[in-house]
Formats: sequence, C-alpha cells, structure tokens
Amino acid sequence: MLAIIVVLAALSATPAPAGPPSASPPPLSDAQRSAYERGQSYERVILANGDRKWFGIALLHPVFAADLSAFDSGKDFPAGDDALTGSLRLYLESGDASALPAELAEVNSFDPYADKPPADKPDWWFTEAGMADADVRGAAGNYALEALAAFHSAWLRDHSSLGPGYRNALGLAVPDPTKLSVMDLEPRIESVFEHADSAKPFVAVTYPRGAIGLARFGVSTATISEMIDSPSLLAQPQAQAFVDSFVVEMRSVAGSSISAAQVAGFRKALVVDDKFDHDAALDAATKAMGATLRGLPLTDKRRFLVGLLAAQAPYNAFSLKDMNAAGQQLGALGQFDDLDAADPAVHDLRMKVATIPGGDWPSVIKLGRALVDEIETHS
Repeated sequence: MLAIIVVLAALSATPAPAGPPSASPPPLSDAQRSAYERGQSYERVILANGDRKWFGIALLHPVFAADLSAFDSGKDFPAGDDALTGSLRLYLESGDASALPAELAEVNSFDPYADKPPADKPDWWFTEAGMADADVRGAAGNYALEALAAFHSAWLRDHSSLGPGYRNALGLAVPDPTKLSVMDLEPRIESVFEHADSAKPFVAVTYPRGAIGLARFGVSTATISEMIDSPSLLAQPQAQAFVDSFVVEMRSVAGSSISAAQVAGFRKALVVDDKFDHDAALDAATKAMGATLRGLPLTDKRRFLVGLLAAQAPYNAFSLKDMNAAGQQLGALGQFDDLDAADPAVHDLRMKVATIPGGDWPSVIKLGRALVDEIETHS
C-alpha cells in the first residue's frame, strides 16, 4: 500500500494535451462527496508524513487525528497498517520522532490498489479525485512534486469512464484518454473540484466580541503563521478557506487601523502557487497583524497574546524545540492574566504550562493543546 515513487510510468509516455472541458460537472452526490473527502484525508496523512511540522499545529490537532482514523477505517481499503498510522498517531501525541520507523521518511505515495482494483470502482474514482486534489495542491507549483503527485491524476485519467459528468469537465471525453498529459490534467483537477466541492475551513472558529474572541483570534494568528511554514498544508482548500474566514475577523478587529490594500496584500501573499514566497508571506502577515493590533487597548492586546502564545508553545515544543523561545512563551503565559476573569479555567492551565521544566516537550505539547482547546470551546 505504501510506496516510494521515483519515476512514474504515467509520465513515461509521450503525452497529448488534455482536451478542452466541454461541460460543467454535476453537483457531487452525498456518496461522491464523502468518498472525495475521504481521499483528501488519506492523502493528507501522506503529505503530513513528508512535512511533519503539520502535526505540531495545536488548533488542527483534531483534524490530523481524524485523518489518521479515516485511514484506519477500512472504508476503502483494508485497515491495520500500523507501520504508518500507528507510528504517526503516537508521534502526533508526543512529538517524539525517535520512535518513528526510519523507512517512513521515504514514504511519499500511497496506492491501496496496486495489486487489485477497488471493489466499488465508481466511489473509488471520487476517492482518487480527493487524493489527487490534495496531492496536486500539496505540490504547491513545484514541478518535481507535481510529478510525484501524478499517480492519482493518472488513475483518474485512465478510469475516466467511472466519473460520469466529470470526464467532460476534465477534458477526458476523447477516444483514448490514456494518451493525454497528466501534467496538463493536474491544474484542471484543482479547478473542477474547487467548483464542485466548496471547501470549508479545517476548523470553523467563532469569534465572540470580548476577551474570548480576542484570544481565539490570537490562536488563529499563530495557526496562520504555522501554516505558512508548511506550504503543502497552506495550499489545501480547507486551509485557504480558514485564511478567508480569518481575513473577515481581521477586518472586524482592526477597523480603520488597516487599509484595504494591506488586507488584499496579506491575502494574496497566502495564495500558494509557483510564485509563493515563504518570507514574503510571513512579512505580509507580520505587517497586517501589526496594523490590526495597533489601535487595541493594552488589555485587549494581552488577551490576544494569551491565545497566540497558547498556540505557539506546543508548536515550538513539537516542531522546533527551541529552548529560548519556550522560555519566553511559557514565561509570558505565566504573567498574562487578562483572560482569567472571562474563563477561570484558563488561569489553572496557564499556571501549569508556565511551571513546566525546560525541555519537557511532551508536557508543553499536552498542556498547550489543552489551553488552546479551553479557549476554543469556552462558552
């Protein structure tokens, strides 16, 4: 089921350009949408294995846990591959990469039906579509990574008769679609399924007015910065939908302190394509947040910082393990009591986090995530 893809047979033939799309696809049925979203989950597991910083993002911890559960569900292929999901599940909770099998570092593709066809071919076509979409987006405009992503796109092309209504939209309604270029097909898969399946944010954060809303805005700000560090994650449609919802709240918090041009520049910088620039995206985010927070009272800024630091601390403990950053984050969390009146449970968790001994990364991960969860779920 797991494979190391170096050269894809799908790219070895002399390709013809994909034909023009001739019709809009029909809406996805419930079964097709479910299969498509399962495919996205499966491929996110593979992408996260390739860039394990994904797993350190506290707000998205439930998303990645659910992806691993989907992989083990047995819905589309036999469950029980502990070499991948069992190891990654332990890693997701601990941040200890030393227990991961060394061979996982080389896993960059997943093919559950290398030796036999799927039992439910029509549903599997849409599962493959979800895998292809996540993989193509994860390539983030990198030609070499797009080549690695070609396997699932080639499967869709070679079995286009199983995707009624979508073969026309993808330009595959030709006598021999197997001769069409997979690399030309990949951006079309993005476009067609973007219209067929309107993405929802990974996490639908609500921002009530007041202390809790500001803290949640801080958590989301940290999440944006952490996704910028992982373009293959930021490129996913659910991540881009999260950015869209964040921009709405940023405008609300900032009011007249931020210009329309700054907002537009920030949003454009977070679009992941072959022109994506990590440093420019971070710079745009830093400047936009500076403008957003400029007009806030000090107490509100500190409430924001509680959320920001609550998310940053477990990310650092999981992905970076920077002792100096940890000391600053935990020390500040121990001092900022501006959220305690709105949520007394925050006080208890803050103080527990602040007293964690240096280098006790598992405790920072566990308690930091608990603090984020408390901020996100308090009512």
